[in-house]
Amino acid sequence: MTARARFSAITDHLRTPLYRDAYALIVANGMTAVIGLGYWGLAARFFTPGDLGAASALISMLVFLSAISQLNLRVALLRFIPEAGSRTGAFILLCYGAVAIAGLAVGIAFIATMQVWVPNSPMLEQLSQINFALFFVASIVVWSFFNMQDGLLTGLGQAIIVPFENGLYGIAKLALLVVLATWTGQAAVFVSWTLPAAFLVVAVSLYIARRLIPAHTARTGSRRLPMTPRALVRFMSLDYVASLFATTTIALMPVIVVSVLGATNGGYFYIPWVIITTMMLIPQYTVASFTVQAVDAPADIGAQARQTLIHVMRMIVPLIIGLMLFAPLLLEIFGPKYADEGTAMLRLGLLGLLPMSVNVLFLGIARVQRRGRAIVTTQATLTIVTLVVSITLLPSLGIVSVGGAWLAANSLVAAYVFVAELRPLLRAQSGSARS
Repeated sequence: MTARARFSAITDHLRTPLYRDAYALIVANGMTAVIGLGYWGLAARFFTPGDLGAASALISMLVFLSAISQLNLRVALLRFIPEAGSRTGAFILLCYGAVAIAGLAVGIAFIATMQVWVPNSPMLEQLSQINFALFFVASIVVWSFFNMQDGLLTGLGQAIIVPFENGLYGIAKLALLVVLATWTGQAAVFVSWTLPAAFLVVAVSLYIARRLIPAHTARTGSRRLPMTPRALVRFMSLDYVASLFATTTIALMPVIVVSVLGATNGGYFYIPWVIITTMMLIPQYTVASFTVQAVDAPADIGAQARQTLIHVMRMIVPLIIGLMLFAPLLLEIFGPKYADEGTAMLRLGLLGLLPMSVNVLFLGIARVQRRGRAIVTTQATLTIVTLVVSITLLPSLGIVSVGGAWLAANSLVAAYVFVAELRPLLRAQSGSARS
């Protein structure tokens, strides 16, 4: 193949919406990961492992409460904006209004009852201060909007904006952490984590309202949602329940570790957990792009699913191998103790990304096909197995039990969904797929 032909093949590949949007989201993920390592590396130098453990519990609780408040409307924006047509603006406004009300209600309820939910947590001292408590509640709404924007931009066909947004956020929070380094650990980390998101929510929302929504409406004005309001609510309710299971695993695990093993071990756990959950975004973002394209061409879903799975594996397998080999050196950035305590857990979690990618693809297909019960069953199984095994083994095995539990849960579910669901679909249309 000549250089010109090779260049033409690459440009054709990048023009394909499935790959273009996936690459944009993955670049955003890569920027977030690199800047995030720098962020937590600085935090590890400025603050003790105990401070980091307490801050991680606070941030994890924010993420969990935000996930409850989002009502899974991030996925609704991603899934249904391509079909909303002339109702795009109203649909977006309805989603944002519902999330704002839910965020305020969930935040206030948590602050009022936090002694019940986290009675021994180090976050209670910070949240007992009225000014910080108000800031925490407002941060739930802000973080919900910030996360919804990725789904909204992807649904509008503008995923290319996401890397710029995430890059600005990462740089801003890192700079703010340095400025606030003289504060106490929990407050400095939390404020630097959330305040930049507020500014970006305002800026990006204005751009979406003034430029992207009018353009999308003009382009797709004749489209209509294929579901009745009642069917839409029923589907989104099931998908919402599934999202709560997923968030419970990711967001509450640092809180559970701190509660069982203490803040210091929570700090050693959180750094590898951040690396693992950041890597999760590669299959998730690729499948998000697949979802948008499959909605437009449902007849080709098998071929597109095959392309997506091959594409995901090509990206994550080399990364997994490299990170597993260099896991001790990577964790050494944060200090020798982080490497000693977290290497085994990180390696097990990285292995879990392989079966997790299969599960994420199945969930994406189920969303396109509006199979709400299958989504709930899959996600509930993953969460229950991971939490039960982790909580049972944490006192005796320490943080490594979480990596093992997550690997086992994803492997169990992936084996079933691949044989029962994915293999027939991929085989049925494999002849039309080209990677």
